[in-house]
Amino acid sequence: LVAIGTVADCATVLGENRILIKYGLIVIKKTRRRGLQNILKYCLGNRPTYDSTLIGFRIAPRINAAGRISHPESSLKLLITENVLEADVLAKDLHDLNSKRQQQTLESLKQAKEQLQAAILTDKILIAKHKDWHPGIVGLIAGRLTEQYHRPSIIFHEREDGVLVASARSTEQFNIIQAITQQKDLLLRFGGHAQAAGCSLEQAHYETFCEKMRALTNASLSDDDLYPILNIDCELRPDQITMDLKQQIDTLEPYGIGNERPLFLLRNVELHRITPVGKNGSHVQLWFHTPAATLKGIGFQQGHLAQTLSTGEQVDVACHLLVNTWNGQTSLELEVVDIQRAQ
Repeated sequence: LVAIGTVADCATVLGENRILIKYGLIVIKKTRRRGLQNILKYCLGNRPTYDSTLIGFRIAPRINAAGRISHPESSLKLLITENVLEADVLAKDLHDLNSKRQQQTLESLKQAKEQLQAAILTDKILIAKHKDWHPGIVGLIAGRLTEQYHRPSIIFHEREDGVLVASARSTEQFNIIQAITQQKDLLLRFGGHAQAAGCSLEQAHYETFCEKMRALTNASLSDDDLYPILNIDCELRPDQITMDLKQQIDTLEPYGIGNERPLFLLRNVELHRITPVGKNGSHVQLWFHTPAATLKGIGFQQGHLAQTLSTGEQVDVACHLLVNTWNGQTSLELEVVDIQRAQ
């Protein structure tokens, strides 16, 4: 539970935290907790790998789903129950809630992008509101927007009493809580830190708040700040991408904040094929031709690449190495972080 909480709360994976997570993953693999045993059935699937992504992308989202769109009591019961049947029911409920949360997030994110079409082209901060966006997912929407467009995002949910409640996310270049604090005369409540915050205000103050936040970001951020900087750890040749290399890299696990997965660069490879996958085409599968081999890749939340890239182009690829297990077959893939046309 310590390992799950440390990863889920986005704590740094350094020092004693890294040790707690490393050995926590070993304990999770042989856990006797009925609830964890059952939730793992949904989390592992065809990928029986016990690493930090198992917690961050599979266990934690399911446990958090109840608190986001239902009631967190279900998650607590799952973690403490000793009843086999109750554990099975609770695990399925949380899995279903997480699927519902994912669908709601995708639909709301699409609405937000449609609402922000003009702002994406002109503004250095993205601010949107909607009465139908669930308060438990506005932070996820803000995070996705900031990740894709590399600028601060503030997403509001409109309560029945008319009060607007927001979650905000930002980049390293802009201190979002400092900016929000400067608007305290307009706010009912606020709090957070440099890259994640929240606030609430009356509907009547919304436009003024937006104008002041736009003015602050325009004064603080340059056009260059709207482009993410990737810290490449190493450039690889295609023939160096082997399962042996991946196994050596995995000795650096567990990864997380402060101990990020190594990011590699492949230069001047041919994009042979690109196909949208997932609900609403939010992800893409890619194939790259190289003299050494054809490399397969996956781009999570990179669906937009299907509209911006053409097959046959020579591209530079920033990626992590990923082991994919499907139907008993294990293969090495590229987890694509970014692509640009070869220079």
